[in-house]
Formats: sequence, C-alpha cells, structure tokens
Amino acid sequence: MSDRIAKYQKFLALHQGSQPFLLGNAWDATSARLFEEAGFAAVATSSSAIARSLGSADGQQISFAEMVRVCAAIGKTVSVPFSVDMEAGYGDTPAEVCENLEQLLDVGAVGINIEDSLPFAGKRTLMSAERMVGLIRGIRTFLAEREEPLFINARADSYLMGRPDPREEALSRAYLYRDAGADGLFVPRVQTPEDIRTLVSVGLPLNVLVGPGVPDLPELATLGVRRVSMGGDMQTWMVKQARDLAVRMRETNSFSGLLQ
Repeated sequence: MSDRIAKYQKFLALHQGSQPFLLGNAWDATSARLFEEAGFAAVATSSSAIARSLGSADGQQISFAEMVRVCAAIGKTVSVPFSVDMEAGYGDTPAEVCENLEQLLDVGAVGINIEDSLPFAGKRTLMSAERMVGLIRGIRTFLAEREEPLFINARADSYLMGRPDPREEALSRAYLYRDAGADGLFVPRVQTPEDIRTLVSVGLPLNVLVGPGVPDLPELATLGVRRVSMGGDMQTWMVKQARDLAVRMRETNSFSGLLQ
C-alpha cells in the first residue's frame, strides 16, 4: 500500500467518527507543521490564506502552478493527511480540472475541496448545479480510471453568495452532488442548528466553517457535523499579532516583546 493511500484511509476514517474533527487550515509548510505539532490529525490548505501570503486576492487569482508549489512543500513537511482547497478547479472543463488534479495527486494530496462558485468579471458567481454535477462526475471517472482514492468535499456556496433561500438551494444541490459522487459536503456560512441539522440529513459528512454565530464543537457534535474548518482565520490572527508587536517595537524602541 502506498503512503498516499494509507493517509487517504486515515483521512476518510476521520469523517466516519462519532465526533467532528477540527481541520488545520495551512498556507505554507511552516503553518502546516505548526498544526501537526499541535496535534491536529489532518491539515488542509486555505486558498484565501495562500493567496494573501503571495500578495494576491482569493478566487483563483494566483496561478495553479503557485498553488501546486505550496502543496508540494506541505506534502514534504507533514506526515498527517493533507487536503487541498482547489477552489473551482482552475479549469473550464472537467478534463482541464482533472489535469490539474493529477498534479495534486503527485504531491500527495488525499482530498480536495471543489466549490460551485467561481470568479467572473471581478466578482464571484454561482455556477449552475448541472455544471458542478458534471465536474464531480468527471473527477470521479478520472479517479476510477486511475484506481486512485481521493476524498471529494463538494462546497455549496448558497449561504456565502447570499442567495434568497440558501438552505433550500444548498439542500437541493447537496443531493445532486452526493449522487454525482461527492464524499463530503461543505457549506460555508451556515450557522443555525436547524439549518445544520437539515444539511446533515443529506447523508454526507457535513463540513462547517468557524465564524460568528456558528455553534461550538460540542453542539456541532450533537447536530451531526463531522468536520470543522477555520479557513484563513488562523493566518488573519497571526498576522494581527505580528502587526501589533511591530507597532509596539516601533513606538517603544524596545525589542522585549520579540525576545520573550
């Protein structure tokens, strides 16, 4: 059994436990190692955090080659399973997305997030459910032909996009994505216990994003959530701490805070 397959099996098992697991969202090899050393069972990239670390904006504004370089460094650094935020796949067709995916398999990724919104003319738009279904099916066929396992976490962005009835739209899309071959469901910005419970009923391991109004881990466990992401929030916090220290050093002409 290859190392990647063994890590995939560990990653899959995390989604099948009785308690949700907290995923460490990294943006480089150092942050990935930080999460592993802190005891996290798995890490995943955050596209927004990677983009910010490279001086860019989220939404496929960095090149795919830049993303792969970050993922390769993470794969060489940590021993825990790692998944990749692939955004909308960096391709106009399933075939193009699968060409990109092959590069992620080569650097050891055991899972991906693939989302149903994409940047267009400077803003994010929700793609049709049919297009997303075709993309998931294309990825699933690609993996089957190569006999490669991979956890496909399908992201439904109706809440993120501020749609009129986000729960119903996310629910209808979730069933379609499940039937197309998704292994998990990720719904950023879902908050209320009622909405979370409804999405859990789809039957896929539900991934929620931490944020204001989101229940804490014990309550998420009772609601049936299996995976919790932090997105770019850890990077945001670390940058703020570093900025505050830099300001104090400049204002006080003292290095004491840095040398503690």
